[in-house]
Amino acid sequence: IRDEFQRQELHSSLSEIHQDGGRSFSARPPRKTEAAAGRMRMARRGKTLYYLFAENDSSVFRVLETEEISDSSSVADGLHFHTMCNGKGETNVVWKSIIVLAERLTLKPDANVKQQTNLYVMNADGTDVRMLAKPRPGYVQLGSFEWSADGRQLIGDMSKGGVETSRILLMNADGSNIRDLGDGCMPSLSGDASEIVFSQPAVGVMKMKAEGTNRNRIEQGGWGVQWSPDGRTIAFAGGNNITLLDVASGKRKPLLTEAQATSIASIFWNFGWSGNSRSIAFKATLKTGDSAVQVLDIDNPNSLQTVFSSPLYFPEDISFSPDAEIVALPAFTPERTRASVMFVDRSNNQSTFPFLEQFRNWNITGIDWSPDGKTIAFTATTPLAATEWPQE
Repeated sequence: IRDEFQRQELHSSLSEIHQDGGRSFSARPPRKTEAAAGRMRMARRGKTLYYLFAENDSSVFRVLETEEISDSSSVADGLHFHTMCNGKGETNVVWKSIIVLAERLTLKPDANVKQQTNLYVMNADGTDVRMLAKPRPGYVQLGSFEWSADGRQLIGDMSKGGVETSRILLMNADGSNIRDLGDGCMPSLSGDASEIVFSQPAVGVMKMKAEGTNRNRIEQGGWGVQWSPDGRTIAFAGGNNITLLDVASGKRKPLLTEAQATSIASIFWNFGWSGNSRSIAFKATLKTGDSAVQVLDIDNPNSLQTVFSSPLYFPEDISFSPDAEIVALPAFTPERTRASVMFVDRSNNQSTFPFLEQFRNWNITGIDWSPDGKTIAFTATTPLAATEWPQE
């Protein structure tokens, strides 16, 4: 780069993408050089990345800067070469050769191969990740899984990519005894696990026996129904509010007050009940255009709290920690390349990505915390397996 005095300079900077989607570049003093050409080298040693430069055809490289980075394997498309100008100007660069030296090289998977979304479980601290189930042949994704109130079963759906092809799946907590209970999506078990509520396209909110029999419609205009863990209340979304149905009496009432509902354009499905059945967390599109995760205690209409909001899309499958202090949801990471597990503390609205490095190449689509707090079930799309680069 030439400065205003027509001298050659070398610059290096770190580009960082932040939680709000903004980008910043680190400011570093330039290094003077008389070379109009040269060789650049990037070398990683442990968690340190070195930027080096050799002038013209020299074999002597000097260190420009260092960065502290991850020592994990590089991700696909993780290294880009490009040129740029600051302000008005033009650039003309000839890359004569690019050499990559690594312990192993792999070829990217075939872009035409459809990725699957599978069901996984892990300990609450992120250890012992294991796959419980994957879509059956002809299907591509599992989703909307949640635990039974006693933690012995998991229920969710399987589809070919849309709700019109969804099937309800019920299984034991260890992934055994998978049962296909027929058409439907976003299912939820009653407190005693004897009945199931679910949504069905063009039909509405439904209820049936846990064996898949005796299907009855609860509400034609409802969508995204969830049974409270204590079995006393069924909640389902419709427009800009959530309806609470008392199972014993059959009486219905809105969750949100009229004033609260006026700020909301629509409410998403896959909201979550707290373990004590007293709070609901849900994703809403606000009339401002932003998406927000809101929490409300059903016995206290004045307790409405926004714990997370974003002008950008994020998945809508939400869960509580057993003590109802943490809201868990899949949210896009600061670099906006994938969704990972986000925890939001209700006491201060502080959000964290506790497993960011662990799932750096995964796309998390849904989360549900087990009633005893020891296990987290989640659905995720994982990278297709790469193939080894052929050795000459």
